[in-house]
Amino acid sequence: MRLARLVPLLLVAGCTSAPSPPSPPPSSFSAAPSPDALRDCESSVKIGAAPVGLVRAGPVALVPLDYRFGSPLSPPARDPDPDGYRRFKIALLLRAGTAATLTIPGPYRDRAKLTYANGSDHTVRFAACPQSPDGDSDFAGGFAIREPLCLPLDITSNGQTWHLRLEFGADTC
Repeated sequence: MRLARLVPLLLVAGCTSAPSPPSPPPSSFSAAPSPDALRDCESSVKIGAAPVGLVRAGPVALVPLDYRFGSPLSPPARDPDPDGYRRFKIALLLRAGTAATLTIPGPYRDRAKLTYANGSDHTVRFAACPQSPDGDSDFAGGFAIREPLCLPLDITSNGQTWHLRLEFGADTC
């Protein structure tokens, strides 16, 4: 008899919990697998591009594949996605046997993202292959930019940090 009185009580109690929060709207970027996404030797590719217009810092070289730093962000060639980002293919070459981390500083994270990992991120770690015939491991990816800007980028490797400024449609850096 006592059990018969408790069952309806439990059912009612189970129905009075707070509703779950609504799902966020879909984005053109998926969430990264971790705060510091990792690209390693197994995810490297051979870009095969001539390093025209590359920017080098420590063991890292950034090679623009579909953009020349400082060029205008002119539509319609580079229309923004639904979130307002324009994507730029910029290969990352990393000296064999080294590791490096790319970071977009906090104040710029609402205007720029790295697209080297699944989805997008503001920090991505890279680990090159121990050896490579041409001395580098190549990683496909790039940047997503919301507006013309002079983007600061921090590159850290082996306890050293290099500070770059990459010009994406800004008048000057």
